Amino acid sequence: MKNIDENLDRFSKVVLEKAFAVRKELEESLKIRKKAVIESKEIMYLENAYKKIQQNKARIISETNEIISKKQLDYKKRLIVRRGEIVSEIFNEVIVKINDFIQSEEYYDWLLKKANTAVKSVFENKGVVVVMLNKSDEKHIERLKNDLRMQFRFGVIEINAVQGEDIIGGVIVFNKSRNVLLDYSIKQSLENAKQDFLKKSGLTIE
Repeated sequence: MKNIDENLDRFSKVVLEKAFAVRKELEESLKIRKKAVIESKEIMYLENAYKKIQQNKARIISETNEIISKKQLDYKKRLIVRRGEIVSEIFNEVIVKINDFIQSEEYYDWLLKKANTAVKSVFENKGVVVVMLNKSDEKHIERLKNDLRMQFRFGVIEINAVQGEDIIGGVIVFNKSRNVLLDYSIKQSLENAKQDFLKKSGLTIE
């Protein structure tokens, strides 16, 4: 009887040990699975959070760039307006002085010199040369024609007033035969001076 009791005790002990071992194993397995699930959830939450951060970051960058672009455009528009005002102020004063010069006695000598230089450049002993003056200079046509013919006796020179455009003063010379044109008008000189002024003054806008 004693042996049976001892055997039962040992058997119960073995069974209990195995049961405890299995329970411990199950608990460990459950703990690992629980940890894996938690980590998986954390990863999912982190991924979602990262996506939201990136979306918000992209939106913020886009909105910031849009604001900067609008500010730059507004600044450029205001700069263009102010540049125009500065150029107008300066060149309006210049035009007043030019008009005074055109009315002076020195103007014709200057006009003849410009016409002479331009005709010489396009003529080269060949072709029909047309000299165009501003309409306000029509009074100089005959005198200029005679003076130029004395310089270019073998050339055919026509002198006309420009129609439909105010070149202010000076000459535009065109060789019909060679299809060569030179613009020595005051209008073109002012435009060249304006572009040069913008470059040197730092008022060019890119």
